[in-house]
Amino acid sequence: MHLPLARHRRILFAVALSATCLLAPAVGAAPSKWPVDAWIRPLALADGVRWQVSDDGTHWRQLEHAGFTPQNGGGLREPQLSRGVDGLFRLRWRDDRHGAQWRFAKSADLVHWSDAAAAGAADGVPATAALWVPPWLIKEMLAAPAARDSVAPAPAPALEGYTADPAIRVFGDTYYLYPTSDKPHWQTTDFSVWTSSNLVQWNKQAMVLDVTRDLGWARIEAWAPDAIARDGKFFFYFCAGGEIGVASAASPLGPFKDVLGAPLIRKGTGIETNPIDPYPFIDDDGQAYLYYGNGRLANVYRLKQDMVTLDGPPAAIALKEFREGVVVFKRQGKYYFMWSIDDARSPDYRVGWGVADSPLGPVTPAAQNFIVLQRHGAAVGTAHHSVVNVPGTDRWYVAYHRHALPVGGGYQRQTVLARMEFDAAGNILPMDPLAAPFQPGDIGEPIVNGKGLPR
Repeated sequence: MHLPLARHRRILFAVALSATCLLAPAVGAAPSKWPVDAWIRPLALADGVRWQVSDDGTHWRQLEHAGFTPQNGGGLREPQLSRGVDGLFRLRWRDDRHGAQWRFAKSADLVHWSDAAAAGAADGVPATAALWVPPWLIKEMLAAPAARDSVAPAPAPALEGYTADPAIRVFGDTYYLYPTSDKPHWQTTDFSVWTSSNLVQWNKQAMVLDVTRDLGWARIEAWAPDAIARDGKFFFYFCAGGEIGVASAASPLGPFKDVLGAPLIRKGTGIETNPIDPYPFIDDDGQAYLYYGNGRLANVYRLKQDMVTLDGPPAAIALKEFREGVVVFKRQGKYYFMWSIDDARSPDYRVGWGVADSPLGPVTPAAQNFIVLQRHGAAVGTAHHSVVNVPGTDRWYVAYHRHALPVGGGYQRQTVLARMEFDAAGNILPMDPLAAPFQPGDIGEPIVNGKGLPR
């Protein structure tokens, strides 16, 4: 079961088209109807700027109660609107009350604006006659009054290009990221891997599996991969054609070869779920599990020692507000479950969590700070994540995706990292998607002889 294909209208203004979305609708749910594209342009009036919006770039209407007014009132002309890769909108104009010099203000949402400042060359981002914005942003503008506010840029993505559903792992002294490769119109067909020695600099290594060439049972919809090591081999779990497959290789860099010649988990074999978003986990006793699901419940299979044979029927796990992307890890004797909530196209796509005494649940959702990763400012759609522990330490990081900046959405995303911390009671603390995990010049988290450096 898959979402209906969303197509962006071709109009005169050039933008990057939406790419794939990895989310199937919840079982039994009617497909959501999502609005058409939205375009916006500024119009100078006596007291400031008002916005004109359009869904086709041809027919425009004015929003009378949403706009921008300079601190000194009028005197504004030739307004220009742009958006940078940091996700911030910049409104630039000539100010007759300041000798017709160019001035600008910043905003993450076109509602809350910074104070105006002189526009130097370093402050500007090329402006266009009209700017594409996500349709939901127009709706939020209409519901909120204009105000002055501080604005913060979103951190740079970890990986170049459009990627989503990142799985982050450590093998040896190297970090690995296996994401989905977003491509237009859901036509995702291949998986690649990136590596890092410190979580700061990432290098694309190779394509590790191409479903058009390497599978006999699927040709499209290559989604949400992950990898794990066992007995000197590496096992790669992935979605293709709405089912879950498994491949193996002698190296985490692949190339991975399909093991079964057929799906490991087929459609219709789960319990009230869609078989997507696999997550492998090996417990301290050596028992391996494969979590997956999209719908009302998460599911899990035990895996046999060979990692490619299902050991018994699947078990269902109830998770509060669950939609997809379950992640499981163990810390200080507790099993932590994390999962994605809402729809990947929604700006409110977010991450909740809970704990259990068993890898099979039941899972108790957090009583406080149940949502630990959600939209903030220019960073929206912040979910479908994975977790990595720096070996030999209690330092943890999350890799997740957000809607791409400056132009993107639920079909066009970027992989981002965040630091994850715990309080003294073991509760996960909320993460801010506007907080970069490392500052310029940081050495990051190098691993030497299997352990992170002491701090």
